[in-house]
Formats: sequence, C-alpha cells, structure tokens
Amino acid sequence: MKKSLTLFTFIFLQLSVYAQNIIEFTLVNNDSIPIPYANIFFENKTMGTISNEDGHVKISIPKNITKNDNKLIVSVLGYELKKLSVHEVLNMDFVRLESKNILLDEVIIKPGLSAEKIVNKAFDLYNKNFPESAFVAEGFLRHTEKNKLEYKWLIEAAIQMYDPGYDKDIEHIKTNIVKIKKSYDNRNIDTLDFYRNYLSNVKGMSFKKSQKKVIDIQKVSIDEIEKAIIYNDNKSGNPEYVLSSGINPIRYYNQKNAFLDKNLLKKHSFKIDTIITSDIDNADICKIKITPKNPPAKLNKHFGKYLLPYGWIYINANDYSIVEFEYILIHDNKVRVFSKIGGSKVHSKFTVKLMKINGKMYPKYISYEKPKIFFRMGAIMDSMVSKKEINKENQYFLKQEILFTNIITNSNLIKVDTDWNSNIFTPRPYDKEFWDNYNILLESKEEKKMINDLEKKISLKEQFEHQ
Repeated sequence: MKKSLTLFTFIFLQLSVYAQNIIEFTLVNNDSIPIPYANIFFENKTMGTISNEDGHVKISIPKNITKNDNKLIVSVLGYELKKLSVHEVLNMDFVRLESKNILLDEVIIKPGLSAEKIVNKAFDLYNKNFPESAFVAEGFLRHTEKNKLEYKWLIEAAIQMYDPGYDKDIEHIKTNIVKIKKSYDNRNIDTLDFYRNYLSNVKGMSFKKSQKKVIDIQKVSIDEIEKAIIYNDNKSGNPEYVLSSGINPIRYYNQKNAFLDKNLLKKHSFKIDTIITSDIDNADICKIKITPKNPPAKLNKHFGKYLLPYGWIYINANDYSIVEFEYILIHDNKVRVFSKIGGSKVHSKFTVKLMKINGKMYPKYISYEKPKIFFRMGAIMDSMVSKKEINKENQYFLKQEILFTNIITNSNLIKVDTDWNSNIFTPRPYDKEFWDNYNILLESKEEKKMINDLEKKISLKEQFEHQ
C-alpha cells in the first residue's frame, strides 16, 4: 500500500509540474468578447504564438524562462499592450485588454501624405524594413480541405522554414516537416481531373491530347495515377510551394512573375480608415482600406479585370514597415460562372501578419484560402450541363495556415540539412512527448467539432476496411 501511495504521489507531482509548464487562458475585451489573432510572446524572446478565433491561448513555457522574472506580452492592434509575469498568468482563466482605436481624418493624420503615398513609401522601403540576412522560422502548419458540409482532409505538422533574406530570390526558400500531429484524408478524388491536370502541367500536353489520354485511363498504370495524385496534392498542399511562390505576397513583392509589384499598386484605391497606437514601439499604425479602381483595371497577367481586389494593409507611420496585410480577390458579377463552380464569390484570400525583431519585420502568421474549383470539376460540369443544382459535396475549399512560433537569426544556429523534406504526405510516426510541449495554432470550437467528426469517420472507415 505504501509503495502504491508513493508511486501515486510521484505521478501526481509529475503531472503537476507538466501542467505548470503550460500557460492557457482566453483573451477578451471589456465586454467579454474574445479577441482573435493577438500576438503572445515572452519579453525579449523570439518565441510566441497567437490567440485563435475564440480568443483562446495556449503556450509552452521554454526551459530558459524564469516564471517569476520573465514577462508574457499580449499585443494586438487596437488594444492596450499588456505585460504579465509568467507566474501571474499561470493562475488566470481570462486576460482582459482595453481598446484604444482612434478615428481620424486622413488630412489630419499626415498633411500632404495620402494613403496611396503611404503604401508606396512602405514598398519603397521594403529592403530597409525586411531582413536581408538568412533566418530560420519554426512553427506549426495546418492544412485543411472541406466542402460546405464537413472537413474532408486535415494535416497538422511542425515545420521549419529557411529564408536566405528578403533581397534574395524567393525560390531559395526551403522547408522541412519535422513531425506530423494529425493526418486524415476522407476525400472523394476525381482521378480524371487529377490525371488531366498532371498531363497538362508536368507532361506539357495540350488539352485535346490530355483529354484523349483521360478517356483511355483504364490503360494507364497505377504508378502513373499515383504520380498524378502526388503532384496535385503537393501543388496545393506542400508548404514550400506556398512559402516560395506568389501566394506569399509580401515576400514575393517585385520578384519575377510576382502578382504584387509596383505597377500593380497603381491599380488599387487606398484610403486610411483608422489610426491605431501600438505600444510595442510607440508607433501609430495606419489601417488602410484596399478597394478596386473605378472602373476596375486588369491587375496583371495572373489576374484579369474580372477579379476585384479588397482588403486591408497596416503600416507603421514611423518607419513605414508593413505590419499586417489582408488581400481578397472577388469574382466580378460578369463572371458568375466561376462563383457558381467554386461555390463562392471569393477567388482567393491571403493573410500575412508580421512581427518586429531587432528592427526588421519577420513572418508571424501566413494563411492562404481559396475554392478548389478543379478538384471535382468533372462532377461539377456534369451538373451544369444537365442543369442540375451542383452538389455541395463537390465544392471544395482549401485553407493552409502557418503560425511561426520561433525565429532564429543567429547565423551560428542556422543550418539547412540535406535531409530536409517538405512533403507533408510522407508518413511519420506520432511523437506524443514532442507534441505535448510544442506550440500549435489552436482550433476554434467550430473547427474542433469538424475535426472530431472527421476523426470519427476515418476511424469507422478503417474499421470497415479491416473487417
């Protein structure tokens, strides 16, 4: 009995120590409304996280942090910055922030300096405000695909990204998948569409030739079909593709084939909406609204005049550094067919949040969303030809989020191993100890329910297949 009691006490103490190494709370305003996407980090450290859509925060305490001396910083635009001792916040269920937005007329803000000039100046000073030295960003990736009813595909992973510096070609960005937390696939893949896309983009076939090949798909080897599926999945899901292509808009600025460049900026309208005082560096942040020109201009070779740009860009009025960027492309009503096929007027949405470290802006959070209109195109086109209502199960929506929880700028600690692997579809064993102490992007309540439903379906599917 004594031996059992001693063992129980030991286990209890171990669990208590573990629990005290995790900070968890909900961030709200004075009206108890949750505050999403707030920046949470340890003072004088490059390690942190963000609050989820429900304002929930969960962050591991690093081994080099002293609970009594170190501070946890809670910062979000439009609210007072809050500094809390690690020991203090361990016992808090809620953290409240005071709002501090100031609405001002554009002329009062910067006499003679319009919103358009502020935006242009921010991009003129691009090389000054972004790092030109190499860095490694460690973080958490969540890739989801869903229709309007449920999640169909989910991957969560720990990720490393090597960036040679913003003055270097973006193609030199490298990524590595360290660990896989979850990987569930319950999609109904349209093999014909996947194979046609593969033939067009990899084999360079014309539509006519690829269509002929698809008709005789029974003659195609299983290996070739697998290559087509891997190609399509990697094109939309591989984080290296997301981080080293035009869909990482701020990083890709002014590079070859970038969709965001100096010429493109002239094809948008900008208006200052709000001035927000930031306590991080005592700066005024200009919240600038992005809308289409009137009449709409053809944006560039990637996006025609029937895609209308909307969004927000947040710019530090002191040094003109870009703090946040949200950019949404909407289908014009003249091309309703694309909205009908995709199940949404949104063509694509990009969100980038940045944080300042030693005077330079580094990525904190990147997300990319869009309808995946070519995923079940065959089934969708059949519905349209027969004039039937499109089955919502065939309209897929892709979202990839990357939360960077640690930035390494010390050149002595930066290394890219030859065995780095960016393929999120490579099987890896689950590492419980690793994930118990790794900072992740928390799901919202709605996302958690959809993930739980997907897990149950995969479990039932696996049980059925093994019977």
